Amino acid sequence: MKNAEKYAREHALVTHKQYADYYNDRAKDKVFRVGDQVVVLEEDSAHKTFARWKHGTVVKVRSP
Repeated sequence: MKNAEKYAREHALVTHKQYADYYNDRAKDKVFRVGDQVVVLEEDSAHKTFARWKHGTVVKVRSP
């Protein structure tokens, strides 16, 4: 059992790194300016399952 656990843990670490590298190779930095229209995921209630996408939201303030 210990060997199987060790193998599974090592395999999970390697696979996780492969997924992360694949994603990061294709990811692009996103830069928004004041006045840009963006799509925002906003919560409709206290439960995150009920969040909805708000289309055409205009950026009013940028975080540093």
